[in-house]
Amino acid sequence: MVEVVIVLAISALVIVTTTIPYQKRNAELSEEQFWRDVKQRWQEAQTRARVEGKATFIYLTSRSKREIRFEYHTDSGKKVTEEVLLPKQLHIASNEDMVKIYKNGYVSPRTWSFVSKLTMTNYDMKIQMGWGDTMFKRLRCGAFLLAEQLVALTILGVVVASLVVVTEQVGVKRRQLEQNLVASRLVKEATDQIALGKDQVALSRQGVRAQATRQGARAFIGNKTLVEIKGE
Repeated sequence: MVEVVIVLAISALVIVTTTIPYQKRNAELSEEQFWRDVKQRWQEAQTRARVEGKATFIYLTSRSKREIRFEYHTDSGKKVTEEVLLPKQLHIASNEDMVKIYKNGYVSPRTWSFVSKLTMTNYDMKIQMGWGDTMFKRLRCGAFLLAEQLVALTILGVVVASLVVVTEQVGVKRRQLEQNLVASRLVKEATDQIALGKDQVALSRQGVRAQATRQGARAFIGNKTLVEIKGE
């Protein structure tokens, strides 16, 4: 039982100490790539407005897809849609919205907010009035925990509690064995003295008491009998 508890504790510790840094780094990389893609699409939309005189509609959606979607038309009238999907840990903290970069490059100001449930980072995407330049503000909110890590920590807590219980049980059994050993020795000593001619013997050691007569011997703690033998 003790071995099983120790193995579970080690396994939980391995999960906690190895997956957290790995998942955190992967999340940071996916978020960095997402913002690079958004900036690139935004700059392309600005260029289309300045150089080609084409408007671009930019949608922030969170229903069927969580994305920032760019839509514009080519010279032939064909509609082009470019999607930048949010990483699974990144959530939209604003209402769904649409902003238009007009043919002359004008755009109305607003702020789109996002939060990462993995890295616990808040992002504000500030769209500036005029030519629609964007500013990105990032604020870390603190530590993070994945569901897997929470499970691992829960397992670890259960394992530690189990280990405490098992340790206590082992201690109780050890004390019982020691008391039984002392009781057996006391009974033997008492019966030896009876055999040498004494009518009654009383001994005590380490909290265990023993009494012996020619009718028998008994070792006990309080009202609990540990060892008992019959005599004549």
